[in-house]
Amino acid sequence: MVKILCVDDSTLQKNELVKFLKSLGYSVKGASNGVEALALITEGFLPDVLLTDLFMPEMDGLELIEEINKKGLNILAIVLSTHVHNAIEKKGQELGVISFIKKPFNYGKLRDVLEKALN
Repeated sequence: MVKILCVDDSTLQKNELVKFLKSLGYSVKGASNGVEALALITEGFLPDVLLTDLFMPEMDGLELIEEINKKGLNILAIVLSTHVHNAIEKKGQELGVISFIKKPFNYGKLRDVLEKALN
């Protein structure tokens, strides 16, 4: 079963994502920031896909991806954010982000991006 880790400091957004992804049959956990996400990974939840917001307290999405890369983990990273600009996209691409999805987004688009990434 494909495991997905959703990281967003908006509880509402995170809970909606988790509910949607579970309805598609994925195993899903949520975290409120990068520190929480790394704790889940350290505790044994090794996701296949990371869906992360960019701007969060304690550790933002790109910092989280950088930490995951330092650990040598092979996790597909998708960034969900209202604020995506060229500098962020460039940094994300350097870190291996496979897709940037601008919020608010269509859940159908997210489903399509996941299906493409996982095949």
